[in-house]
Amino acid sequence: MKVALYFLLVAMGCAGCVSVPVEPEQRERHAPLIVTRSGETSQISWDSKRDLLYTVMYTDGPRARGEWEPLPGVYRVPGTGARMIYEEQLPANLTRHYRLMVHQPPKE
Repeated sequence: MKVALYFLLVAMGCAGCVSVPVEPEQRERHAPLIVTRSGETSQISWDSKRDLLYTVMYTDGPRARGEWEPLPGVYRVPGTGARMIYEEQLPANLTRHYRLMVHQPPKE
């Protein structure tokens, strides 16, 4: 009797649990980013895909521990299928860290 009750409780508990996995295309992810610097010019580039959107994030915090903000002009930019290049002018004494976020476009 105790065994049957135990299995009934387990079955009832499992029936009420629902697990919904997040599809890979619904998650934002990071992608490889190339950054070069010459004097006061930083060049940021990445290989893009046509069906994705890209946002370059930056922080001026030491060791990339500051708050990450979207870089103006590079927020949810549609990929071209080719290498995308963006240049930014910065004071020579400013150290900036970048990362690239990849987004799926909204489904229509």
